[in-house]
Amino acid sequence: MEQEKIYLHDYEEKLLDTREDLQEYLDHIKATDKWVTPTVNECQVLGLDLQTNVEEVLKINKVSISNDDVMATIENENHFSLYVNNLFGNLVHPVRYTAFPDIEARAGLYGRAIENSIEKQDIQVLPVRIKAFWLSQCFALNAELCKILIRDGKVSSMKSKKYQPFMQWDVISHTENRLSSIFPEYEFSAGRVSHEGLVVEYKLNAKMMEDGFANTLSQFGFGLTAADINTRLIVSTSDIGSSCVSASPIMEVQGVPMRLGKRIELRHDVGNTLEMWEEVLTNIAVSLQEAEDKVEELGNISIVNAQSVFETMAEELKIPKKISQNIQFIATSAIDIYLALNQCVDDMAGDLNLSQMIDLREKVARYLYVDYEAYDRRVGV
Repeated sequence: MEQEKIYLHDYEEKLLDTREDLQEYLDHIKATDKWVTPTVNECQVLGLDLQTNVEEVLKINKVSISNDDVMATIENENHFSLYVNNLFGNLVHPVRYTAFPDIEARAGLYGRAIENSIEKQDIQVLPVRIKAFWLSQCFALNAELCKILIRDGKVSSMKSKKYQPFMQWDVISHTENRLSSIFPEYEFSAGRVSHEGLVVEYKLNAKMMEDGFANTLSQFGFGLTAADINTRLIVSTSDIGSSCVSASPIMEVQGVPMRLGKRIELRHDVGNTLEMWEEVLTNIAVSLQEAEDKVEELGNISIVNAQSVFETMAEELKIPKKISQNIQFIATSAIDIYLALNQCVDDMAGDLNLSQMIDLREKVARYLYVDYEAYDRRVGV
């Protein structure tokens, strides 16, 4: 059987340096992605382990990817393949690590026994074939439709009937269509893709807004001009994990990305559309203006115990001390501390995967709205 062209292997991430790189990826998944909608009870899970005769599995089940990619599922996950009756000409597709939570949810199985794959001193791992048997038995009880994404030859997700797939090429098209009307001079900046999701960064070139931020920060001793400020928008979409399309405003201050404003998002739920996403995106300009007001508010809050407040927040965010210890304060304002937290995220970027980076940025963004004076009083006791 002819093998499929693979764009990304498991756990691989690719940087998209140009808009052409992004388009190449979008063209690939548009041509090769498969969404299928069997009932859950039409599906079975096959247990694969290191003792499995892979050659025999490939021969009998007509798996359409390479032996190496099948072995990656077995060696890295020690888990499963998914078999769907009468949908793929009885093809078997190995399960990518991203789909395990969905598979367990469709089976209605939760807890350590079914989820754990790492053996510990006093806790053993349930054998793969037994897990597969349990999952298949529970699948048989569920006659609801499910939505399965096959990407790069493997099952990437297995969603419920309430899930609304937003094709990534359509997400980008609708996003850029709306940006062209709100920020006419926007341009593609960079992108990053893995099997967990797609993240695209746009430079908004919002000169008036950047002038405003520069003036606001200059009031608090930053000494900035509009040339030191870049307004950006991070757009992410995923059929894995978060299962939503979102946009996060970022103000880059002298090269340091500072997350601003509340994230705008639309869940991948039945009834939601990408036309609704375009409408949601119109709130970006308002979100940035509200963030500028909040920055000014934080700039007017003097913090006596700045170092202790920063260290407390860094610890709450689980920022490694090898990163946070590089930042030292004497007396400062709340906005200095917030900017320092964002500096830490930027310093950690090389050590984080796509999902971890998005998650940490959103956690830091919440600190734009916390009570810094309450932190100051608490650590000063």
